Amino acid sequence: MSVAADAAELLELARSPSRALRDDLIARLADLFMANEESWNDREAVLFDEAITALIGESNLRTRGALSEKVADCRRGLSTTHRTLAVDEIPVAAPVLRRSALLDEPFMIQVAWDGSDEHRLAIGQRETLGEGLSDTLVSLGDGRVKRQVAGNGGARLSKRAFELLAEFATQDEALRTAVTSRPDVPAPIAARLIDLLPPQRRQSMQALLEDQPEEAIRLIGAAKEKLDQDFSTRRHRRLEVRLKLKEIEAGSLKRSDLIVELADHDRALDLAMVLSSLTDLPEAVMTRSLLSVNAEPIACVCRLLDLDESAVAAIARLRGRRLRLPDSMHQRLMQLWRSFDVATARETLGLVRLRAGT
Repeated sequence: MSVAADAAELLELARSPSRALRDDLIARLADLFMANEESWNDREAVLFDEAITALIGESNLRTRGALSEKVADCRRGLSTTHRTLAVDEIPVAAPVLRRSALLDEPFMIQVAWDGSDEHRLAIGQRETLGEGLSDTLVSLGDGRVKRQVAGNGGARLSKRAFELLAEFATQDEALRTAVTSRPDVPAPIAARLIDLLPPQRRQSMQALLEDQPEEAIRLIGAAKEKLDQDFSTRRHRRLEVRLKLKEIEAGSLKRSDLIVELADHDRALDLAMVLSSLTDLPEAVMTRSLLSVNAEPIACVCRLLDLDESAVAAIARLRGRRLRLPDSMHQRLMQLWRSFDVATARETLGLVRLRAGT
């Protein structure tokens, strides 16, 4: 029987398959398409795509995972199949998210928004990442995702992405190494991180910079000066915030007023320190909650601390700027804050403490 006849028979069977034949049909259609990928005309390719997509819905996880692995390197024809697999559970989605050439950047940005950190991690392993996709992954992803993107030489990173990575890298040695190993790291970012590196890594980075002696001298000098200024500024700001916390304890300053001030000046880490002090949650946990797309934990904090609307709105604005959130996410935080009562907020934060081991 010819390839065309085989295809015609399989496509006909796919129109009304029995449950017993479904998984076998998926495998046979995928094998036949991939074995002759370049020979199918556009109409035939669309028929394969429609038939496979129709069969996926009631197939089991193992079959869908095998299909994803089989077709992930397809260069044409199965775009609907790839999109369907990409939003599935991660054992199914991972191969196409890592390798598919049929998934465009706007679609993958949407997957990064809607999916889990495992989905974002798989996307971060692609050979190339556009600037918009890299920004989304860095903004939304956990530490593993940030390290993956920073270490991906094919990822284009914006200035904002570098700044966000550098902020988290101050507390993450592996992320520091990944960021400072990039040849495209901006000089100010290198300046912020170079003295935080382990001695051997610091020496190798300085040696790399010395390939361009004039630039190296300028950069290292500027780095030292900027680091001194930054550390001095950070120490001063932290001391200032701690003094204001004392004023809150004494009743001479409202919590909401300090929170609005820090949020409107984009001082996310200082704000996390304040919220940590007021809730007894670890500062690292509060930082993750503040800068997480999931608005529920920070909404609970706002309710438990009895913050007024101006403070909650300021936090929502800060999150919107940092995470590039749409206006709907701003409203989501406000709605959650209004809907929670103190008991619910306390219970939710108790679970956060439990997960953090505190």
